Amino acid sequence: MRILVIGKINPAGLEILGKRFDLTIRPYLDGQELIDAVAGYEVILMRVDQFITRQVIEAADKLRIIAIASIGTDHIDHQAAAERGILVFNVPGGSSQSVAEATIGLMLNVTKRLVQANNDVKAGTFDRVKYGSLELEGKTLGLVGIGQIGMRVARLALAFGMKVIANDPYVRIVYDPGVWDGVTLSRQIEIVGFEELLRRSDIVSLHCPLTDETRHLISARELAMMQPHAFLINTARGPVVDEQALRNALVEKRIAGAAVDVFDEEPTRGVPFRTPLLGLDDASCILSPHIAGVTRESQARIGVIVANRIMDEAKQMGIW
Repeated sequence: MRILVIGKINPAGLEILGKRFDLTIRPYLDGQELIDAVAGYEVILMRVDQFITRQVIEAADKLRIIAIASIGTDHIDHQAAAERGILVFNVPGGSSQSVAEATIGLMLNVTKRLVQANNDVKAGTFDRVKYGSLELEGKTLGLVGIGQIGMRVARLALAFGMKVIANDPYVRIVYDPGVWDGVTLSRQIEIVGFEELLRRSDIVSLHCPLTDETRHLISARELAMMQPHAFLINTARGPVVDEQALRNALVEKRIAGAAVDVFDEEPTRGVPFRTPLLGLDDASCILSPHIAGVTRESQARIGVIVANRIMDEAKQMGIW
């Protein structure tokens, strides 16, 4: 069985696969180069940095599996894959703790102005009173999405003494025994309506997948519902937020700040990074390059999980 690896996969996973299969590792393959290269491979192993379009799938004459060593699958043409009977799977949960910790880190940074303070000190300005830092204790955190990541964020936020409310159309009772005693945790999280969450939260944190239902879930209308002192955190998917509307809200000081790890248009090789959020001052907006889930631990864990899943699925399909 031949596997085309077009993402940067942790060596722990590649070692497992390399002992059994023919691996071709080209981690930046994309566009026409990818279309030209996919023939003859039964498996594509990737992350979220490239797009598997209908053209790629049509050129992949032997393709049976698209394995994504990450959470998101919105960069795959699922219709084209389904028409060919190609299995598409991701690794949900592999980076949940990493994203949850990064979410809390972004909250601390944006409420305590740490990035702005760092840049000021490095520029020679030493001012201990200009930043107006805030405590997390006693603040209301609104979680949009209460799956594996949202649950972990809730656990960490409760440890800071925050009040946690959540909205998720698919969850009525919070329960995840793998994260916490589910009953105990559920009693500390109040499930509310989406608009109520926006109006009540001091910090709104997004943990929902990108679907037709959630695209631009946060736009000008929703931002107008938030309190002027509130912050928005996005470690979910970029298109969940209307970036131009967010910029306008920040410039006009209709919300206090934002921390964004994911973007509507994330750059591929040779394509410049563009977002309306560039150029905003560090006091109101912190940006990071989609790294919330990228830790040494999560990448090793995901690499092993995806390798074992490829082997299991290949056996069931009879291609190994």
